Amino acid sequence: MPHRLLGAITKRDMMFKSILEHFPDIVLQLHAEGRLLYANPKSEVILGANPALLIGKSCHELGMPETMCFFWKNLIEGTLAGRTMLERDFFIQTPAGVRHFEVHSAPEPTESGQAPEAIIATVREVSRQRLRSSEIAEAGQRLHYHMNNSPLAVIEFSTQGRCLSWNHRAEEFFGQPHLDVNAPIQDCLPLVYPEDLRNFQEIHELIRSGRQMSAMATARFIQKNGSLSHGEWYLSGLIDDDGACRSILCFLNDVTVHKSTAQELLQSKMELEETVLARTTTLRRVNDELQKEISTRKHLERELVKVSEREHRRLGHDLHDGICQELAGIHFSVQAITKRLPKRSPAHGPLEGIVGAIRRSINHTRLLSRGLAPVELQNGDLHTALAELANDTASLFQIDCVFESSDSPTVLDFEIVLNLYRIAQESIQNAIKHGKATRIRIGLDCKNPEGRLTITDNGSGIEDKSSPKGEGNGMGMTIMKHRAAMIQGNVHIASHNGSGTVVNCVFHK
Repeated sequence: MPHRLLGAITKRDMMFKSILEHFPDIVLQLHAEGRLLYANPKSEVILGANPALLIGKSCHELGMPETMCFFWKNLIEGTLAGRTMLERDFFIQTPAGVRHFEVHSAPEPTESGQAPEAIIATVREVSRQRLRSSEIAEAGQRLHYHMNNSPLAVIEFSTQGRCLSWNHRAEEFFGQPHLDVNAPIQDCLPLVYPEDLRNFQEIHELIRSGRQMSAMATARFIQKNGSLSHGEWYLSGLIDDDGACRSILCFLNDVTVHKSTAQELLQSKMELEETVLARTTTLRRVNDELQKEISTRKHLERELVKVSEREHRRLGHDLHDGICQELAGIHFSVQAITKRLPKRSPAHGPLEGIVGAIRRSINHTRLLSRGLAPVELQNGDLHTALAELANDTASLFQIDCVFESSDSPTVLDFEIVLNLYRIAQESIQNAIKHGKATRIRIGLDCKNPEGRLTITDNGSGIEDKSSPKGEGNGMGMTIMKHRAAMIQGNVHIASHNGSGTVVNCVFHK
């Protein structure tokens, strides 16, 4: 044989040997009789000793358990008999736990026509993959359990509007879903009240197209028994690795009872106002009875504010201690699974999307609950409460809202802080809902004995034909004026169409 050819063969053999010795998987060469002909260094994981010392020994001589000897005997016989590649699994019980392995075997190449006398087997440990698969399955079961036991109706839609799944609560509301792949959203979801359907579809389209990650819609819905209910729909998109929306998750909260309670409370306020005004007009004729009626009126107003504030706190605590805690539990469970997955796992992206969607829902709910029952009001810290209100407004409505004050934080009486805070809340709601404002400024000046709270916006202004232009006379503004009067102050509203609104509240500290 030429020297050059011999050198090439030697070089190839050395290269092949180097590859085997550094190969990340276990490589074994086994004779038809079960004797070990070759094992790379990685094989010490299952052989338990230096492979070089074990060449020529059978499974029994290597001290393997009877079950392992039987496994390798069947693998060798099956591979040689079929002259094809086989795939098998086996596991080893160790003090640290069970270790799982995958085996791929093939007959050793021979000259044409000759029967193979040995097999080549590669062994790879898959313990971590098996464990993660089990954890993912368990997490999916937990998530499924929480969804089916949630007080909210949970519905998932495809981007084409097809209903993919919903929980038991949704089935209680609407019955069995329609699973037509090609059905548009209005056919797949015949449960949104027709007058509210268009707004719901617009929000659905914003999320489906990726222009918005999540949104809340207020829409009435028709239950399977035909009754009409009021609902708050929380929609969020599940995003894949390419940034495209894969499906849309809807949480539906039935707020019919809350809305009815709020309407009854508002009606009670209006009736109370009418009663107070009627009594005041009648008792003006008698000076002695006038003072008594004024005292009664103030007492009723304070009681009304207390009832309203208790309801605010109750709703805020229910949101924070109920829905927030449940979402937080789901968030931590899914996040823990996500962190254990390798970066390139196919499940990594969808799980991160779910974590993000749950995190946004938790943040949204916390902002709502904090606005209903701010802790700072109990401490008389109006500066901090108004600053938090501005931050929460900016986060919830995605507008520019700031709080400005040149004063040092001052502790005020709880009744003053509470009423000023609610006046600011009502002014912001009016600016966003009626004025469509995009910029709001909250100003507070407490340097003088007579303090001043100012809320300025860039909205379309408020026009009320029953009063001079710029002096609104709605129920919300009436309540603001009553709140100001309760702290020996007054409210003035200057508003012009197209130039925004300025609410000034002057109060005595």
